Amino acid sequence: IRTNKNSVYFNEVLNNFKKDNKIEKILLDAHIPIHKFKGGKVALNNIQVVEEEGTLFGIMGGSGAGKTTMLNVLSGLEQSNEAIIKLNGHDIQSEESRANIGYIPQDDLLIEELTVYQNLYYNAKLINNTWKENEIKKRILKVLRELDLWETRDIKVGNALNKKISGGQRKRLNIALELIREPLVLFVDEPTSGLSSKDSENVIDLLKLLSQSGKIIFVVIHQPSSEIFKLFDKLMILDSGGLPIYYGNPIESVIYFKTITNQINQEIGECGSCGNVNPEQLFDTIESKEVDEFGKYTGTRKITAAKWNQFYHEKIKSVSVRSEVSYNPLHKINPPNIFKQMLVYFQRDLFSRINDRQYLLIALLEAPILAFVLSFIIRSSSIVNDKYVFGVNQNIPAYIFMLVIVALFVGLTISAEEIFKDQKILKREKFLRLSRFSYLMSKTSYLIGLSLLQSFILCLVGNIILAIPDNFIEYWIIIFSVFVFGNILGLILSSSFKTIVTIYIIIPIIIIPQMILGGAMFKYENLNKSIGGGYHVPIISRLMIANWGYESIMVSQFTSNTYQNNFYQYDQLLSEYSYRTSYLYPYMTDLLKESQSQGKLESDMCSDTIYNTLKFELTRSLVQELGVCKIKDSTIEEAYNLLAELEEIYQDKHNDVSRLKDHKVIEMGNTIGEQELILLKYNTYNEDVADIVQNSLNTTKYFIENSIIYQNYDHIYMRDHLYKTYRGNSDFMFLPNKLFLGFPLSTFWFNITMIWIFNIALFIILYFNLLKKVMSVIK
Repeated sequence: IRTNKNSVYFNEVLNNFKKDNKIEKILLDAHIPIHKFKGGKVALNNIQVVEEEGTLFGIMGGSGAGKTTMLNVLSGLEQSNEAIIKLNGHDIQSEESRANIGYIPQDDLLIEELTVYQNLYYNAKLINNTWKENEIKKRILKVLRELDLWETRDIKVGNALNKKISGGQRKRLNIALELIREPLVLFVDEPTSGLSSKDSENVIDLLKLLSQSGKIIFVVIHQPSSEIFKLFDKLMILDSGGLPIYYGNPIESVIYFKTITNQINQEIGECGSCGNVNPEQLFDTIESKEVDEFGKYTGTRKITAAKWNQFYHEKIKSVSVRSEVSYNPLHKINPPNIFKQMLVYFQRDLFSRINDRQYLLIALLEAPILAFVLSFIIRSSSIVNDKYVFGVNQNIPAYIFMLVIVALFVGLTISAEEIFKDQKILKREKFLRLSRFSYLMSKTSYLIGLSLLQSFILCLVGNIILAIPDNFIEYWIIIFSVFVFGNILGLILSSSFKTIVTIYIIIPIIIIPQMILGGAMFKYENLNKSIGGGYHVPIISRLMIANWGYESIMVSQFTSNTYQNNFYQYDQLLSEYSYRTSYLYPYMTDLLKESQSQGKLESDMCSDTIYNTLKFELTRSLVQELGVCKIKDSTIEEAYNLLAELEEIYQDKHNDVSRLKDHKVIEMGNTIGEQELILLKYNTYNEDVADIVQNSLNTTKYFIENSIIYQNYDHIYMRDHLYKTYRGNSDFMFLPNKLFLGFPLSTFWFNITMIWIFNIALFIILYFNLLKKVMSVIK
């Protein structure tokens, strides 16, 4: 009802009528002097909003005017250092305010694989820990009926390509997710986007009813119909640069802009016969262009955004808080603890995966199919007397390495979308202040459970086809650990990048270095020296999880198979003694002779290399009478004598151990039969695995580095690095034991420990979103 001086609006009459009802008093008071984007561009400029309960508030403006930014700042989703926003006297970022705010972005925030009821159920479980199952059920049933979703409660939500419920029902379900916790203020970003005109009207009708129940609802709206436009109680229009140019009743806005631009029928806001309003007329007026001398429109606006903003400050009555009104205290919610949140997240993920039959089928069949293809193809090449024999299969080392790569690849791909597809849902759940740790732990727990099954099937199928009789548990533990590494790394990628295409482009960039530096495809001594190529394992390779996985399985396969178990302790000693008597001491003797031929004085030690090596050998030999002598002061002749004595000691030890091994072979031959012993070796001892871990094909049996002579073969038997007097870099590939915190630990368990240290480190990176932060800095 309009008079010459004042107007009376329906929502004011309705709110006064409901004063005696039990409607909570709400006040949202916001002042945003200025808000800028990260680049420094002004997004919002001098905006003030004061609204009370029972208001449906529309935000309109041209593209890029700052509508969604204003919604985000008002809701506290986007923090602004300059803004002062309070809800019933509480800062918008406070726990009290957050508990009473709902946010519905433009995109659907639904879990596609769950039903309408399940979406609401798991959402309710995360809201309030004090709600019992019966109360949760009542709340869900109530909101289903109120929003006309009862008939669809058991239907899967689906997605845009596989629609199960209509677009209007999806929008109402998004609203229902927020209404379950009964927020006092609701922020809605373009709820009519993508909907038909009828569905759009139904959604705004619903929001209107909610506002009339005593809520404040802020809605970003774009090109509304006349019916929708007239449903709003208040309207704010923004222009370029986030400048406010109107704040008031929607119908009055038409009159306001017509008056300023001196249009005819200035006092008429809507059609007198049909009552329609054309919102497009507003923007035609706001953005009208100047005409040149030829009667053509130019690109220059008649009235700039700054000028409209000036009119706004001159003609729009400023709003202020009514101090005499007392407002109700805000609700408080009691979210579940970290463990309960994790359990709800886990259940939600599990049921969504179970309901997605296509995903479930691929997840369960991917591992066995890959294992079958990999193992079946390389099995047929290892035939002896028309029978497959594991011991002569030349492809076993390649199979082990590919097993590790497959585990890493599947682990990555299975988790690459897990967080990415939840990003919109997490944006809404941010208002609940839920634990990120709980969410990530639920994802990790689910993936660990799936990887446990996938790794078991992968190893089982492959090992059965290739007739690998031993070490299944070791295979499974390593492959499972690599799977988990891939899972967590996939979650990091999923959390850090904005497009799914980018994530899948990154995966090959991760896999290929693993293959190159894993230790199976290329010898480290043949790699580029600038990345650490040489006789030791480069540091960059130790950053590759494939290196740890491949090494541990190879070492375990060689040292712990049924045949080698009986002889490994003998072979280890024989290797140590043979290296010294056949290679090390003869080479050191040659160095002494070379030193003599160059005219060295008898009293000079020939070189630091011989001194350092001989010093370690005397310590290691455990022969006290030799170790006591001061070799630094020895003559070359005395050094000759020392080497001769050491060689004689080790030759005697070699002969003793050789006799013990021969006795063991004879004993086993008598026990199980000579033919069975040969078959045992064929079936459990792989020659190619042995050649690789022993480096037996390498002609360079030793090398000099840091003035000491190192062994360059049979590292699978090596124990020198376990002695405290050992000098230099001991990081060789396929060592049987390694030092962990000063104590010897089998390579299998050492590598398992290292892989899980990597896994924990990755989870820390994931929790703190470090990669995403680094990417944002680079951007």
